[in-house]
Amino acid sequence: MNLLQPLLLSLALGGAPSAIQISAPAGAGTLAAQPELPGALPDTDPVLVIDGQTITWGEYSRWLVRTIGERQAIEFSLDYYTVEREAARRQVDLAPGAAESAVERDLQLRIEKGFHGRIADWLDELRRTDRTETGVRAERALEARRELLGGAIANIDRVVPEHKIVREWELRYGHHGRRYELRMMQFRPETVAPEKFSRDEWRAREAAAKDAAQKRALAARARVVAGEDFETLASQLSEDPDTRLHRGQPAKGYRDPGWPWSFQDELEKLAADELSQPIYAKGGWWLVRPVKIDVTPLADVHHALELELIARGPEPDEVGAVHQRLKEGVSWKVLPAMWSAGGDGERPDMLEPVLSIDGQPVAKGVYARFLCRMQGEAMASSFVESFLVQKRARELGITSTLEEAQERARAYIDDQVKTSEGGTRESWEEYLKNGTRSPELLLHEYTFRSLTDVLAEKLIKAQRKLTPEDLRREYLDQYGTEGERLELRLIALPIAIPAPEDGLSREELDRRVDEATQKIQAHARELLDRVRAGAEFAALARDESKDLHSASAGGLMQERFRPDRWTPEIYAAVRAAREGELVGPLCQNSICFVFQVVARHKASFEEVRAQLEQDLRERRPSTPELGAFRNSLRREAEVEVLPGLSR
Repeated sequence: MNLLQPLLLSLALGGAPSAIQISAPAGAGTLAAQPELPGALPDTDPVLVIDGQTITWGEYSRWLVRTIGERQAIEFSLDYYTVEREAARRQVDLAPGAAESAVERDLQLRIEKGFHGRIADWLDELRRTDRTETGVRAERALEARRELLGGAIANIDRVVPEHKIVREWELRYGHHGRRYELRMMQFRPETVAPEKFSRDEWRAREAAAKDAAQKRALAARARVVAGEDFETLASQLSEDPDTRLHRGQPAKGYRDPGWPWSFQDELEKLAADELSQPIYAKGGWWLVRPVKIDVTPLADVHHALELELIARGPEPDEVGAVHQRLKEGVSWKVLPAMWSAGGDGERPDMLEPVLSIDGQPVAKGVYARFLCRMQGEAMASSFVESFLVQKRARELGITSTLEEAQERARAYIDDQVKTSEGGTRESWEEYLKNGTRSPELLLHEYTFRSLTDVLAEKLIKAQRKLTPEDLRREYLDQYGTEGERLELRLIALPIAIPAPEDGLSREELDRRVDEATQKIQAHARELLDRVRAGAEFAALARDESKDLHSASAGGLMQERFRPDRWTPEIYAAVRAAREGELVGPLCQNSICFVFQVVARHKASFEEVRAQLEQDLRERRPSTPELGAFRNSLRREAEVEVLPGLSR
């Protein structure tokens, strides 16, 4: 099916976007009849069934556009839209069924190679990954169409590059058009195990073994020159099993591929029946004698090879060059309708443009169809999870607000900023810019996704059941076996380990590491002296510490100080310190730490039991806990993917 071209053809000719046949949103007035875009799906077409409830294409496609539309915009704009637009401009189209035929060939090859020709095994794999044959074929047909159109565009006024004609000539007729029948024998150097010697000694032994093999080759050559039969000597002396077994004649004959250029160049210097000097290639020295040399000049076959390459069509690099050329200078922009939930009753939202590509609008309906074919099935599980979370929340009367989702989205972004290279807002925004994304667009996407996450978190909290064992584990996690929680601040200073240079001895490397460690320890002691002189530890931690989790909080550790996270030396030194005392510098895993003991809180289990229970009930679910909850809903549901999802 030609998914995009009806729209893109009108754009290429400067016309308005073609309209799509759309059903009226619920509550909207009757729509005037719209011109139909060939192959369009009505809003009401069923695409999924979840626990007996039908999901329409309109509902699913709108969710898909809001969830991944901005993320996939660059691929659509640069990889698909540009090709379709150029094809329309050049009046290029494919024969009916061409893309589907290409997909059939690819799938047959995959089934043959990956599943030993067993179609049932391939279908089983699709079921395990929540895919369908229809969906896979639809996705690959869209990809195949792009490649085939790129090839058709590349074929217009195509001139076969000369280097490809030369390549074909040499593949068919040999290096520089020379095809050989050879007699050969090999002499291999003895293998030297590198782990038994120092590097210099190993290299010396390798060179000696190579020289010894060359001397054996020269001795054999002298015997041939003296009149002994080459083939007889090959069967006796060759250290290559193939040529020894076949009296110097390779079982499959000689062909250039696989042999280094140096060998081929030496071979070209030989006349028929001339004996070579030892030539090093493929791990040994070779004596070679050409029995027969067939020479085919390029001029004799140039025209025939050119016609054959033209008939074969453009090659992948030529198609890739077309795709790359079409991307150059293309500008695209995500429009606000990308995140709209539905129409306004006056104009169907599927007609609203969600993208602008070189100033030309792309309707939501067209973009939604692209997304459904490319990722509709792959994203179905996420939709099902979101649908089930919202359904369960309605049953329990639990709601979430846009403000809560925005707050959660901003928290996601803050975490990304902290863990990004550089750890600053500016470096993170520069990273997004290089990926053609922006903080504003990312906030839109994360906010929409967070609506379901917030609901899921509230559901988990509402259904939490705490046992005495849960409370006891939480007590041990916070207070340890000592029944005491240390409130600590820390400053983490990484030790800059120098990159090893070629030829650097172990002793020299150890010396440089020691110097780097001493330098960082001196800086750590300087910071401690500044605190003792009146500087605030928290301020220094914010400025100096490289620990992303605590630096922004003035070095305050959020987790308990645990013996399994620190070396015995560090744990013992910190546990022995009094309130307000400074500890360090102490090193672990190429990081130098200094600590400040802010407070020590000693409490029995019964004293803090109520607080522990309240904290556990209110604690925000972890990402793994959230994922497990959503997956559990998905596993319990009966889901059917209908063919309409991939049409």
